[in-house]
Amino acid sequence: MNTRVKRLERWVLVLGALVVVQFAVMFGVAAKSPVSDEIRCKRLVVVDKQGRERITLEAPHFNYCEIMFFDEHNKNRVRLVQVGDYGFLEFKHRGNKLTMYPPR
Repeated sequence: MNTRVKRLERWVLVLGALVVVQFAVMFGVAAKSPVSDEIRCKRLVVVDKQGRERITLEAPHFNYCEIMFFDEHNKNRVRLVQVGDYGFLEFKHRGNKLTMYPPR
């Protein structure tokens, strides 16, 4: 019985040490993971679970940027465009289109 208790105590010490090492590795890796303050790209695409484009954000030219939202059939439903000092917001639904311009 005494041998079994000592063997059990050793296993508890080994498992405890493994848990401590595992936490040290987990938190050490997490602490060293760099977190970027910004993302720089020319085009950003958000896709759904099926890999279809749902949102795009792009600035292809110096004075032009656009955000577009797509439905599940890849049809553009909402579009926000900024060209220099000018911009507009456009909604499309069932063949209807509503475009909103800022007051001049």
